[in-house]
Amino acid sequence: MRRKLFFCTFLIILLMALFLGYYEETLSQRETIINKTTELNNITEHYGQIVSIQDEGNEYSNLVIRLDNGQKVLLKYYEGGGLSQKLYGYKIVFEGKLKLPDKAKNPGCFDYSLYLKSLGIEYICTAQNLEMLVESTDIYDRYCRLLLVKKEAFLATIEDEGTRNFVDGILFGNTGNLEEDLYEEFKTNGTAHILAVSGLHIGIIYKIIQRILGKKATLINFVITVMLLWSLGILAGWTPSVTRAIGMILMKIYALYKDKRYDSLTALSVIALVLAARNPYVIFNVSFQMSFLAALSIVFIMPHIPKKIPDFLAIIIAVNVGLIPYQIYQFNTFSVTSFVANVPVVYLSEILLIITFIQFIVFIITGLNITLLTEAMAEFVIKCNSLMTFGMDQLNATSPPIWLILLIYLAGGFVLSETFYLIWARNRKKIMALIFALICLASFFINAVNTNKFADTQIVFVDVGQGDCIHIKAGEQDVLIDGGGRTGYEVGKKIVKPYLLKNGVNHIDLAIATHGHTDHYEGLKELREEGLIDSVKTGLVAGKTYRIKEDVTIETLWPISLPEDDMNQEKNENCSVFMINYEGTKILVTGDLDEVGEAKMLDYYADVSAEGTGGIEALKADILKIGHHGSQYSTSLEFLEAVNPKYCVIQVGQNNYGHPHPKTIEKCVEKCIILLRNDIHGAIGFSVKDGTINYCTMS
Repeated sequence: MRRKLFFCTFLIILLMALFLGYYEETLSQRETIINKTTELNNITEHYGQIVSIQDEGNEYSNLVIRLDNGQKVLLKYYEGGGLSQKLYGYKIVFEGKLKLPDKAKNPGCFDYSLYLKSLGIEYICTAQNLEMLVESTDIYDRYCRLLLVKKEAFLATIEDEGTRNFVDGILFGNTGNLEEDLYEEFKTNGTAHILAVSGLHIGIIYKIIQRILGKKATLINFVITVMLLWSLGILAGWTPSVTRAIGMILMKIYALYKDKRYDSLTALSVIALVLAARNPYVIFNVSFQMSFLAALSIVFIMPHIPKKIPDFLAIIIAVNVGLIPYQIYQFNTFSVTSFVANVPVVYLSEILLIITFIQFIVFIITGLNITLLTEAMAEFVIKCNSLMTFGMDQLNATSPPIWLILLIYLAGGFVLSETFYLIWARNRKKIMALIFALICLASFFINAVNTNKFADTQIVFVDVGQGDCIHIKAGEQDVLIDGGGRTGYEVGKKIVKPYLLKNGVNHIDLAIATHGHTDHYEGLKELREEGLIDSVKTGLVAGKTYRIKEDVTIETLWPISLPEDDMNQEKNENCSVFMINYEGTKILVTGDLDEVGEAKMLDYYADVSAEGTGGIEALKADILKIGHHGSQYSTSLEFLEAVNPKYCVIQVGQNNYGHPHPKTIEKCVEKCIILLRNDIHGAIGFSVKDGTINYCTMS
């Protein structure tokens, strides 16, 4: 029965994932249109109730609001930095424009819309005005508010901000305020899971409760345990991993109380079905996926670990082994220190969690502040984790194909299952061969329906927001022209690197910058620091040509030379301009070239006495990357006529410069040129074959 239920659960979730994936794909274009339309609508008034408050310091607060119609909105309130949990459950009214969250901007990358849907949130909004109306008198809301206020007060007793944020992560699962460098250090070690409340945390706290109450399955113990675990779920925000862990423990203690047999695989299946029925999009949540994979790893792998190994260590081994393929696929990293670091760090974290939980209970009951030991222990865990990195970084890894990940988990799960050993013992080779054949067919079927429309493109205009980045794929060679960049945000590390690794690229063979401005060069610099680029070519002038392969070249057309007063190409008129010739299809990349530079370039190539330039014909291209993000000071009509493209691409994001300018867009419309923009279409890919050009976009 347990195997049948698990198999049915897996099949249902797989079918749901396929259906929702297809459904989201068909909605993509319509939602983009809705977003663009709602941006033009007037600000409207909305009524709802606060169901979550996430303080983001003094700048703003993120509130989750349940509207009167039942839909949830993620509300950013800039005048509400430092909002107290005392406002939980309040009825409010606010003004703002409800918008649909952005979908993935680049192939294979983070989908913000899908992430929020997995949390049950459908819209985002920035509040223009917000007014508290009335406090909720609902008993459950009042209980939640009481707990959250106590949590807030407890954390406030920890003086050091870094330690306070660390304890907030370990005890309550909130990592939003952790220092980025500290969080990266835990990720490098593969120990970041201790900073999000998971089955490990819930299990430890359950053991504490057992020690206090005793293991007798009495009604009083059952009720108290349920109340304590339920309260912990409220404090941790009922994330999928918390819900899974608490659900399994509640089913276990209910079975003990009723003297029934408990089966972890059955419990996992039931909880997965309940969560998926409540919100089908939860199956795309990383917390849901990792939590259930970790639990399944314990179920399937732990029985095969030698009994001499202590359970604590066996669980760590099972979970780490089971999550390796998923972590490589999802996060594109592999920690070489994970197995070594997890043992002492998890053990010390258990001690810290026990101390902190007891102190929190004491604080709730008595109000006593006894966090000195917590602060010292937290600092010790952080230092221990730092030592366990051994000065090593995580290894970058490209995402394996989805069929391979499925094949590993399906085949591995089958081989480690009781069913396999029964079939093996009975020597039923035909049944075994049939099962493996079905596993292979299922894996390849999922791969076939999970198509990546960018897989066959050769030129990709990567969406890096307000900046330029062009990826050229030529067989085994990968080239980047520009890499985006932004002050205060690592575009190269956080946008371009994930895009490359998700799409099978772990090294760039040639990196070229049109010039040194931040939104073009900084991303390449960051990729070099991340080890994906060896060097960046800058200051290129006319006559320099790179042959990527036999029928793919990149030729520098401009400037003829760099003036002595602008060797760093600070002036847009001296920006390097490249002509990509991909099997006869030409793509002109103009960086931030302005009308002054365009005019000089036109004059030079129109001069018949300039030998070897090819004349004005040298500027003709099938695809034009419009200069300076569509600025009104670039892409003159004369230049557009000289290039005479079929397609124009504007690499632009949200900005305060007025890019792209309406006049630039009008010029393309007048010339009947197909215009594509990163801010509307996301990443833009072109495939060229036998002179035929096809394109695809993310929306």
